[in-house]
Amino acid sequence: MWRPALAVVGIAIGHLSFATHAWAGDAEASWSGWAQYLESPSQATLAPVVEAVRGCHSALPCRESLAPSSPQVSQLIRLIASGTDSAFEAGFAAKTTMPFAAGDLEDLYRALGELAQRDPAKLLRLTRAWGRDPDVLTMLPLETVDDFSAKDRLVAARIAALKRVTDSDLRAERDWSIAVLEGRTPSDVVVAVVETRSDLPGPGEADFSVSLAGTKLVTTLDMLNGLSRPRGRRLALLVRDGVPIGTLTEVLSMASKAGYSGDEVSIFLFPADRRTMQQISLVEFPSLSNLAFTTDPREIAETLKDR
Repeated sequence: MWRPALAVVGIAIGHLSFATHAWAGDAEASWSGWAQYLESPSQATLAPVVEAVRGCHSALPCRESLAPSSPQVSQLIRLIASGTDSAFEAGFAAKTTMPFAAGDLEDLYRALGELAQRDPAKLLRLTRAWGRDPDVLTMLPLETVDDFSAKDRLVAARIAALKRVTDSDLRAERDWSIAVLEGRTPSDVVVAVVETRSDLPGPGEADFSVSLAGTKLVTTLDMLNGLSRPRGRRLALLVRDGVPIGTLTEVLSMASKAGYSGDEVSIFLFPADRRTMQQISLVEFPSLSNLAFTTDPREIAETLKDR
């Protein structure tokens, strides 16, 4: 049990320039599924791509092995711009395979963001299917970089389009999307679940995982990038009982490099059955009552409000 040792864990304040993964965008060859789809784009040729990407179950080395090459990303962006129906889901699938630092990823974000005005309901359905990603909404066209009036007009147009979506099953995604564009978030708390892995780590993987918004990250670079974007005002680390103190120290170091100060990080300890959790302190150990286990940022924000 590592809880008493938390008093000696410090957070070193600092920043880190991110390195990048080896990526198919820098290679001549890439997975053949993209070539087959791009040669004849349709839902039928997209199906094997979606199946392969989803089959990785959030294992990033697996997903990145399916990443399209840089020329293929450019071709996909052209299909999105032309309004090819299947290209939008193809874009969502592609972005989950590309590392955060990939240069073409920003261009893909910009292309997908156009859907906010063109077909906001479709964007919300894809968001629900592939996960929330604020960059899809906030990465605006390059021509608006130095034109703040144009930025404001575009953001207002996207918000207006999203507000016109009345489907009850898309309400949660709609409200979240509008909150992101308005510069607020449904919660100021980012929740990260830290667990020791039961499977054997692959090359370059850690022996623990950090889960953010339902995505399990298994390399330290992806954990660091994940903690950095989007950054909240506070970080809640939900740490499974039995995680070694060294692992917690490493995660705290990554949180510091992502920009969190010591007083912005809260730690909760939870057992394997995930029924309860208990907030613990880095410097003091008051007797705290057990709380119901939750990964909902809003519920955790309420818990932290009076502490």
